[in-house]
Amino acid sequence: MTNLRVAYLLLHFPYLTETFIADEIRALQEQGVDVEIISLLAAGSGPVQPNSQALLPAVWYAPDFHEPALWWAQCAMVGRHPLRYFGLLWRLLCAPYPPKPLAALAKRLAIFLKAVATASHLRGHDRQLLHAHFAWLPGVAAWVVARLLGLPYTVTVHAYDLFAKAEFVPLICGEAAQVIAISEYNRRHLQQRGCRAPISVIHCGICPDAFRGAARSATGDPLGELDASADNVDPLKLLSVGSLMPKKGHRDLIAACALLRDRGIPITCSIIGGGPEEAALRAQIAAA
Repeated sequence: MTNLRVAYLLLHFPYLTETFIADEIRALQEQGVDVEIISLLAAGSGPVQPNSQALLPAVWYAPDFHEPALWWAQCAMVGRHPLRYFGLLWRLLCAPYPPKPLAALAKRLAIFLKAVATASHLRGHDRQLLHAHFAWLPGVAAWVVARLLGLPYTVTVHAYDLFAKAEFVPLICGEAAQVIAISEYNRRHLQQRGCRAPISVIHCGICPDAFRGAARSATGDPLGELDASADNVDPLKLLSVGSLMPKKGHRDLIAACALLRDRGIPITCSIIGGGPEEAALRAQIAAA
């Protein structure tokens, strides 16, 4: 039996706040899936986690705008599929625009050029499936490459792409072979928006065994800890790790823990992360 051959299209790889994608790819590889990673832009700044480091040999970086390879790929694709090339570009440019249309136009043109170069790279690589995380620019790239090469594509939809940058959701999710939502709430939201593709719910998660016994690093002190444990009772221990921004819901988490404490339910909660909400969250924890 031949192993499934998949190309993952990502905006950046590696990228610190998207280590969950690296974990997902490693898990697929352990199941025998042959994964090639396409990084449409340069690697993100910041530390590189071990799982991401191990995947670097499988990464192909799309050529930059100053590199001739990007423009040769456009010429080759126009010569091979002129109607398809300009038809896809037209559909992309006609998608709804956000409040800053000029910036959005520049991003659309840029990602289209990168996607065409990716399609040129993947010709002859015998990939069977394309997958993208986020129904935004990575999803657009997957849509373009899929249409140029005649391949199916799937997309995982999260939050930013569904509620903040949602102009491409009908285009990407409407033509995907499969859409993966990270929650039942998101699945219902997609259905309400008229998504025609099959939708599966796969929750984001971790492998707990990878963290058992791991020592806290010198720089890994928690943002704060809300302790509502009772004497002689082992409390429920919660750990939240992520960017400290409103959409992550840390304010609700802290309020919920305080509510449980007030009801006499033993619980401790540690939050680790950084971001614009840090000062406000520290104050909320202190006042809880």
